Amino acid sequence: MIIAAVSSTTSAQVQSVAISYYGQGYIRPGVKAGVNYTFRSWTHACKDSSKIKERSLILQPQIGAYWKHNSYTGAVLNAEGGIVFHSASKKVYSAYTAGIAYMAHFEVMSFTADFSGKIGNKKYELRNYLLPTINLEYGWFPLNNLGLFSKLTMGWRLSPNYDATLLPSAELGIRWRINKPTESE
Repeated sequence: MIIAAVSSTTSAQVQSVAISYYGQGYIRPGVKAGVNYTFRSWTHACKDSSKIKERSLILQPQIGAYWKHNSYTGAVLNAEGGIVFHSASKKVYSAYTAGIAYMAHFEVMSFTADFSGKIGNKKYELRNYLLPTINLEYGWFPLNNLGLFSKLTMGWRLSPNYDATLLPSAELGIRWRINKPTESE
């Protein structure tokens, strides 16, 4: 039970930077990088304990890419917004976000191969998708400014030219805090 708001800040600031393995569709390997902006943070005390907990409203713009040699290449540009729940020690957090992404996917549609197995004359098709997403992220900071995180995403791949498809993805990565939390926060 919440009894009192202890403090609140509303300035937008870069909180952390992340880089991760991005498994688009879980099996398409890639990489993703992003920044975490905190727009509003507030702390409160709980009635049943002496712990002070923190919540933050965030925005996370990200850019990513995935590929498989001689098969496909893709790029993702997205932004997510949501809420982060920090533990009292600020070493563990969970984030619940929703976002929108643009995905450009280059698929190899045909190619030629000679008898030695050398592939040539590839013909690509560019597929553009809009991807609304919901995301669940858990993180842990074993060091004050360096942490690990995992993120699960469920998206709906939309295109005027192709069927809509449910698209899960996962991330495993490292997050570096730019603004290290203080003991008084």
